[in-house]
Amino acid sequence: MEVTTPGSHDSVKLIKFADDTTLIGLISNNDESAYRREVDRLVSWCSGNNLELNAQKTVEMIVDFRKSTVPPPPPSVMDSPITSVESFRFLGTTITQDLKWEPTISSLIKKAQQRMYFLRQLRKAKLPAQMLVQFYTAIIESILTSSITVWFAGATVRDKQRLQRIVRSAEEVIGRSLPSLQDLLSVWVLRSVVYLLLSLSVWVLRSVVYLLLSLSMWVLRSVVYLLLSLSVWVLRSVVYLLLSLSVWVLRSVVYLLLSLSVWVLRSIVYLLLSLSVWVLRSVVYLLLSLSVWVLRSVVYLLLSLSVWVLRSVVYLLLSLSVWVLRSVVYLLLSLSVWVLRSVVYLLLSLSVWVLRSVVYLLLSLSVWVLRNVVYLLLSLSVWVLRSVVYLLLSLSVWVLRSVVYLLLSLSMWVLRSVVYLLLSLSVWVLRSVVYLLLSLSVWVLRSVVYLLLSLSVWVLRSVVYRSCCGS
Repeated sequence: MEVTTPGSHDSVKLIKFADDTTLIGLISNNDESAYRREVDRLVSWCSGNNLELNAQKTVEMIVDFRKSTVPPPPPSVMDSPITSVESFRFLGTTITQDLKWEPTISSLIKKAQQRMYFLRQLRKAKLPAQMLVQFYTAIIESILTSSITVWFAGATVRDKQRLQRIVRSAEEVIGRSLPSLQDLLSVWVLRSVVYLLLSLSVWVLRSVVYLLLSLSMWVLRSVVYLLLSLSVWVLRSVVYLLLSLSVWVLRSVVYLLLSLSVWVLRSIVYLLLSLSVWVLRSVVYLLLSLSVWVLRSVVYLLLSLSVWVLRSVVYLLLSLSVWVLRSVVYLLLSLSVWVLRSVVYLLLSLSVWVLRSVVYLLLSLSVWVLRNVVYLLLSLSVWVLRSVVYLLLSLSVWVLRSVVYLLLSLSMWVLRSVVYLLLSLSVWVLRSVVYLLLSLSVWVLRSVVYLLLSLSVWVLRSVVYRSCCGS
């Protein structure tokens, strides 16, 4: 497993497998600073994480194909210099300084020859050929093809012939033809190519699905955001209208209550004034009536008394002279005239007062009616004006909201159209790219398979031809 640590140089790679750690560095222009710095970082990291490096098992191998070379001083681990070697074993494969693969191939041939003994014993036990082929594939062929993609291309002809002898020996023991190492390499390469193509197609498919999901999530988030914004705007508008309506209703109710209270107050004051005027008039009328009655009673008593006196005087003083009689008559007549004049004056005064009171009441009534009519006309005109202003404002608000709604609808339609066109274009481009990539991958795969099949057929024909010529 290749590990990339933060701050590591591009020319230095750290490879780990289980408890084995390998550090690979590319040294250019004799600059070993990055390589040695990475070694120091590895040592300090191990010491900081309670890991102890085994300096005796740590080796260094330098691959250098220059003619004149001066070996650099080896790095040190735990104050111990690292041993420089010409070859070392990495995951079962021996790597040398000159990148020759003879030690690895010799080791594989030795292991295969040791296992050929078990194949011969199974042949002596008369096992079926199919089981012998399975044993060969599992025990011997697995060793021969170990890291074959690494060393087969750099192997010499002699080493390939040595490996092929093992295959021929196994064919003689089993009694069946077995695939050559070249065929096995072709199968391994084909499997690697198919695996890479499948990995690439899976990666492309995952990337496309991820992009589509991201795009759909973005579109969904945008739609949700627009819907939430629209719902918030509608809610705010509804709340604003409800508040405005409640304020208007409250103001109207307060205005009506105030108007009603003023009217009631004015009516009560008017009734109280009317009642006080009526009471006053009644009191004056009663006083006047009482005074008239008293006056009449006094006059009546006086007249009765005068008549009684006159009768008495006439009865008693029949003997008085005519002058006395004429004087008494004159006095009585004068008194009667004065009483008559007083009565007439009182009657005229009362009629004048009644007429003035009637005129005052009529004038007061007309003034009150006129004031009420004026008040009603003003109230009606104010209500009509407020209604007209409210209707104009409502109409303007409706027109403004309609215009805003139409603009928003148009913008949403334009936005949806643009998004739809962009999505359609992106989907078409993506489908075209995926189709081209799939077509190209299918063409490459078919070409590779065709070439491998042609090569395998040619190799098979060559092997058959050689076997026929040898026989």
